[in-house]
Amino acid sequence: MADHPFPAPAGATESPDALAKRVLVVEDTPAVGQLLVKHLTRSGFTPYLATDGKTAIAWLASVKPILILLDITLPDIDGSEVFTRIRATAETAHVPVIFITGLVGPDEEAELNRSPGENKCYMGKPFTRDKLFSCISQMLGTEIA
Repeated sequence: MADHPFPAPAGATESPDALAKRVLVVEDTPAVGQLLVKHLTRSGFTPYLATDGKTAIAWLASVKPILILLDITLPDIDGSEVFTRIRATAETAHVPVIFITGLVGPDEEAELNRSPGENKCYMGKPFTRDKLFSCISQMLGTEIA
């Protein structure tokens, strides 16, 4: 864990309310990561930005996210392997995951999202803020402004 020290929130300070709204963002493209952090912060979430799979896995127990936004194509461990490790850990097996990827088009995304199970959602790149929050609302079961 020394290689991956626990981070400060990527876009906000943590208030007691923010502790309940932690989101782990795993994205290696700086512009996309910062856009996600900006949108999440403006909507009252406390985002933590990891730029690779190893860091994300190392931070899971400390961040204790209520949601994970996970890029599939990462520089070290691909997002599918990160997802497998998330589901293999009792503390994080229940956490909803939104896969963010440029590997699927709108038709494939719709098909993947019709598939049942595992508390996950797919969102293709590029995405809009509305699409992001629609997926987040679906995963958390609440309306997000």
